[in-house]
Amino acid sequence: KNGIQIVLYGYNDKILILARKIMEMLVGFEVDEARFKDVLEHTVLEYANFRYQQPLHRAIYNSQVLLEADKWHIEEYEAASKGITSGQVAEFIPRLTSQMMVEAFVSGNVAEGEAVELMVWVEELFKQRVGTQPLDANQHKQLKMLKLKSGNRLLFEEEAPSPNPNSACVVHMQVGQLQRDFRSHALVSLLAKVLERPVFHELRSQQQLGYVVHVFPHHMLGVQGIAIAVQSGAYPALYLQQRIDDFIAGFLPELQSMSPEAFQECVETLATVKSEKPKNLSREAAIHWKEIEDGTRAFDHIDQEVAALRSVSLQQLIDFFTSFVAPGALTRRYLTLHVHPTLPQATDTSTDPSTSPSTAPPPSDASNGGGGPVGVASDSPEGISEDSSTIEVVTKPGMREFKKTLELYPSVYPEYVNRESKM
Repeated sequence: KNGIQIVLYGYNDKILILARKIMEMLVGFEVDEARFKDVLEHTVLEYANFRYQQPLHRAIYNSQVLLEADKWHIEEYEAASKGITSGQVAEFIPRLTSQMMVEAFVSGNVAEGEAVELMVWVEELFKQRVGTQPLDANQHKQLKMLKLKSGNRLLFEEEAPSPNPNSACVVHMQVGQLQRDFRSHALVSLLAKVLERPVFHELRSQQQLGYVVHVFPHHMLGVQGIAIAVQSGAYPALYLQQRIDDFIAGFLPELQSMSPEAFQECVETLATVKSEKPKNLSREAAIHWKEIEDGTRAFDHIDQEVAALRSVSLQQLIDFFTSFVAPGALTRRYLTLHVHPTLPQATDTSTDPSTSPSTAPPPSDASNGGGGPVGVASDSPEGISEDSSTIEVVTKPGMREFKKTLELYPSVYPEYVNRESKM
């Protein structure tokens, strides 16, 4: 996300020696023309292959690009990488090493003194060999999330860039920033858990919208959200959105009628899953490194979240749903992402529409490929909730300009930025 990352793992008696060897090679690195061409070709091919991802994966990825302030789309990387030369890389290396901040995480059978000694050596190596200077505190890069506007409905849509008969829709409700009591984090995770079975039962089993139906919490750079995602080979993306919206609009009575026993069962099931210890050292290290990379530094976040989770009441969950997820909530920040098929979709004949109104085929104009505000069609199938508000449409060419119109969430832990300047 933000610089060069080097990952080493192996036996502890050699790994620190290997780390020193790699650092020495990095300091004296020279670009080999033949190797550069091979790496560039492979990199461009990897970027190009992204267009063959399933529509649902693209929709989720698009949400990340749209919501993270400084994230570039992989297709932008692909376009930029095609013109890079080995000479440009060689010219960039001195700029890269002129000023740096080095962060490291050492885990496993390594003593604290050995880890500190390694990093002191790395700092001195760069200072003495290439004259590297530390970044000032105000130069430290902060990864930030964009804040969607409350009460607005936003749509990002694109056609699948490769031949594909599937459509996808992700409805994402942005909740807000992580608080130190982890209450919002716990509520987002718990609501996703409570929604899991009803969403699958209604959208997958009953309405048979598609084989892929998910509901999941979205925790990114300290900002929370919840998303419902459907991929379909039979229905267009707007129809999927209408069905998801309809489900959300009708879910509150079910949540309010939830028994204390069922609620507590969800809480304990989720707490048990979250409390599971990592299966191996690599997984444990990845969890801690994400806290460093995201800038949250909440290394005890699992214990804190489980404690917050067990303190949540059913009424608090209902209030949370009505504030951030339910239609019409003034604090709801609503984003939907569509990926439209580029091949004809199959006609769904698995159920009889005459006996199951919820599976009636969508109107012929259900997909909208144009720009500008759109609303729910007036001839929507029976049972779909109407929403008179318009949806602001964003397309890929206008994504970067649109992002400039949104506010930034502040740093999760601002005091981290003001720490003593070191490499």
